[in-house]
Amino acid sequence: MAIPSWLFIKLGFPLTAQLYFFSFSYMAFYAFLGWICYGPLKNPTACWLVLVSILLGTRQSFVHTISETHEVLAFAALFYAVLQSALRPYLKWPFALLIMANTMLTHPIAVFVLAFVVLVEGVKLEKEKMGIQLGLLGALGLWSVTRFLFSSGNYDAGQYALLKDIGLNDLLPWHWVSLKFLATRSYYLYWPTGIVAIWSFIQLWKSGQKWKAILLYAFVGTYTLIALVTFRAGDSDYMMEKNFLPSVFMVSLIFLDTLFSCEGGKQEMGSRWLILVCIGGLFICWRGIQLFSIRLEKMDRLIEASLIKNQSKSYVLSSELNQDIMLANWALGVETYMRSLSNLGKPCTIYSVPSLQEFQNTKDFKAVPWENISIEKLNPKFFTSDTTQYQLLQVE
Repeated sequence: MAIPSWLFIKLGFPLTAQLYFFSFSYMAFYAFLGWICYGPLKNPTACWLVLVSILLGTRQSFVHTISETHEVLAFAALFYAVLQSALRPYLKWPFALLIMANTMLTHPIAVFVLAFVVLVEGVKLEKEKMGIQLGLLGALGLWSVTRFLFSSGNYDAGQYALLKDIGLNDLLPWHWVSLKFLATRSYYLYWPTGIVAIWSFIQLWKSGQKWKAILLYAFVGTYTLIALVTFRAGDSDYMMEKNFLPSVFMVSLIFLDTLFSCEGGKQEMGSRWLILVCIGGLFICWRGIQLFSIRLEKMDRLIEASLIKNQSKSYVLSSELNQDIMLANWALGVETYMRSLSNLGKPCTIYSVPSLQEFQNTKDFKAVPWENISIEKLNPKFFTSDTTQYQLLQVE
């Protein structure tokens, strides 16, 4: 997505056009990958996989399609389609390795998702044909250990580095914010996932594939436990949803793989469940869209209040914002700046701070908590230079 966006900038397209293009380009890219899976690779399971997992596993982050986690799921679905394809070996395995390498570089969570895809495909093969799958699992395991032991400064990789410093008190689940998140979201977010998980497990068990059912769901449970421990201290709703999204992806893959392997009445029944859970997922995502619309309205009021006071740079206390509506406050500085420029043609950025004592004023643009951008580095074609400092904005 970076190359087309770069071309839009060089060609001088308006900022609003660039924002719309950048947002829709990801959805178009996911649709393109789905077409590759369904058409050239002839794999309807992989085509459905990204759509079903996103419908079942997102609410707040449904409109956040530029997430690296969503990209990982799309690439993993393509990886699954390639592994099952009838491509000639000299095309199939280089293509599979290229996808695997690209996916692992997209986000650390890819290791778990790709390993599960290899496991799902591997359990279908005879022992003498599992050499390549074992090699792929070995490569993923080595990559995972390397990232675990030598995590960089990346935020997402650093989250998993927290596992190295876990203490005895951290093993007490009743202190985990992540467990409370999972429990409170189960009745309105994760219930469709629970339905397809139960249906898939029963079908595998009845068809004599008991060890396959146990092995695959043990992997899902293991990853979910790792996710619970890693995010035990909690995070924004966006991050928490994305944290458990791979679990939903894994369950969706088991469900779809089982569904398209069934015949006759069993496949018809599974298809009905698929329609039911997709409808339920759409209602859940629609609620997420409604909440995001409320968030945008709140953001517009903040921008209006700041501009009325002739403050193009404002900071506001996080405690004065409705956390259920504003959600990811760390992105507020960029979002308000982009929204005010694209909608009003005026620069206005509002930065959220946990306390007045922790805020260090500056003339730079405070994009996100971990990065300040010098005003001189902003592209003058699209951004207006403003060398004033930040001023406190009182939220009414």
